[in-house]
Amino acid sequence: PFSILVNKIRGSSRFDTLQEIAGVEDRMIYDLDKAINLDKKFLINMDYEKINNNLNLAIKNSKEWLNIALTSEKKEVRISSEILVGKELYEAKKKIAKLEKILSNIQDKLK
Repeated sequence: PFSILVNKIRGSSRFDTLQEIAGVEDRMIYDLDKAINLDKKFLINMDYEKINNNLNLAIKNSKEWLNIALTSEKKEVRISSEILVGKELYEAKKKIAKLEKILSNIQDKLK
């Protein structure tokens, strides 16, 4: 038997991914009432051989991806000054829009 009581505020996405990889999607409990009144499905034995095979395949694929990422030729990335200026201009326009809104509110209050 196996179940997971999920903390909805933080960390649930990690469990979502792991339980999907392991193939145990039906073992997640999102509601404390369900944890207290355990559903019978949580007491059913699990096929740990299948779960371990799923996890081992995911580990193998992750190691292959990491090996390729670490050994592949690195490409130099150059950011042009036009892109940097464009980003700075965009940020400046956002700040100006905020200031204009504040100024408008102040002017409305002075009327």
